[in-house]
Amino acid sequence: MNGPIFADNLVLQRNREVFLQQIKRDLGEYFSMMGIRDSEYYTLEDVLERVRVSNIRFNREAIRKVFQSINTTHNYKCSGKQLKEGYLKRRWELQTMLDTCSREFEALEQLRQQAENNLRRYENLGSRYADEEEESKLMIQIVSLELKDEISANVGYKIHLECQDQVIETQVRRYHEENKCVYWNELFSFDIEKGLGINSSYLEIMLFEDKNNVNLGGCSVLLEDLADQRKHEMKKEIYSNNESVSIGSLILSCQWLYSKHILYKSYVREFKQKRDQKIHDLNNYQNELSCLDDPFLPKPENSSLILYLSSIPDYIADRLDMFLTQNKINGSEVLFKYVIFISFLLQWIASSNRSLYLDSLTTCYIFWCNLGNDGLTSTRWTNNGFKFVLSSIIISLALDTIWMSIFFPAWSVPSEESDLRNFSKVFTFFNFVWKIILFFIIWKSRNDLLKYQQYDEILSRKNNKQTDLYFRS
Repeated sequence: MNGPIFADNLVLQRNREVFLQQIKRDLGEYFSMMGIRDSEYYTLEDVLERVRVSNIRFNREAIRKVFQSINTTHNYKCSGKQLKEGYLKRRWELQTMLDTCSREFEALEQLRQQAENNLRRYENLGSRYADEEEESKLMIQIVSLELKDEISANVGYKIHLECQDQVIETQVRRYHEENKCVYWNELFSFDIEKGLGINSSYLEIMLFEDKNNVNLGGCSVLLEDLADQRKHEMKKEIYSNNESVSIGSLILSCQWLYSKHILYKSYVREFKQKRDQKIHDLNNYQNELSCLDDPFLPKPENSSLILYLSSIPDYIADRLDMFLTQNKINGSEVLFKYVIFISFLLQWIASSNRSLYLDSLTTCYIFWCNLGNDGLTSTRWTNNGFKFVLSSIIISLALDTIWMSIFFPAWSVPSEESDLRNFSKVFTFFNFVWKIILFFIIWKSRNDLLKYQQYDEILSRKNNKQTDLYFRS
């Protein structure tokens, strides 16, 4: 369904129940038309062939996923009843994941806005210039110690901590035979001076036996590894002093707080990344759910060749998005880091034969939009800006096609400059292909922007509605 994700719960639930009853009724009729009976068993190829012959608007990839989710017991066959139940179950799962993802997106968007407000407030106060006056503290939580060898329950243990000439020790704890560990769960803090060589500063951790005050072994934590100011939960091996053999595992957490400005910026960056990932998940769930619901929706009257052609860029952009996701590459990272560099490089080489003013103008505009980039929340990237870039690329591709059709045949004539011309000709073609790829990258980014603006507008309306209800009460 293509309705809004955030809507009145009562109306949305009522509409879903009505639509679900329609799906159950129509699904049984469609299966009867395709000759799929509840008591008979079919292979995946049989089902896909019946779908193809029937001309019913079932998405084959969606049918394939539904079939593969069923536990087949008859030589990779499933009954018509199992297929029908699997179809409805998959749709219910997608709707549930879509609702859950929507709530998570809403929470992440609120956290992002709160983090940006904190960062903006901190920068307005000018505190980013006072980092040297801020307190720098190292927070340590000693949780427990798992010992590898059998030991006496009468022996007590303590943890000795040293950092920048400061010493702290835990309470003496005994070994718990039930839990198979020594349990502390104590929290400490060290004052860290920034001028004492942070890159070479260590937190020294030593294990002592309380009865004879014997140093059994230890480990260390490098402060440089905590420079992101995040809470690091870690498991450190305690090695004996004599034999360098692990005698146990210490569970602890460390966090070094030294700059609120850096900490707030990291929060904003993290919430933005998680928010963008949720938007990507929302789009995937919505697209798959739309494929399952499409056979039960009214057929559009304006289905024509132009409509199918207009959907080609969206299809290729989705495939590009899947490629970036599989390779764990963020879409904006590709756009912001690599597009400008590759475009300038190819234009510089290809411009040895002719001027590329339009290409250079387009690349400079992309570069300008990405200065001080804030991702989807950037004030420079707008829908009209994306349309300008897409139109410029189309015009440039048309000019390249005309130019190559005229000058490429002439370059086959031997001349003293043939080597240079052939070299430039190759990069002219590379530049042409790259602009086609760039077109779909920009198209995908424009779609992401429009979807984000839609989600953001719906979230704003919901927040305004909650605010009005709060003041009325």
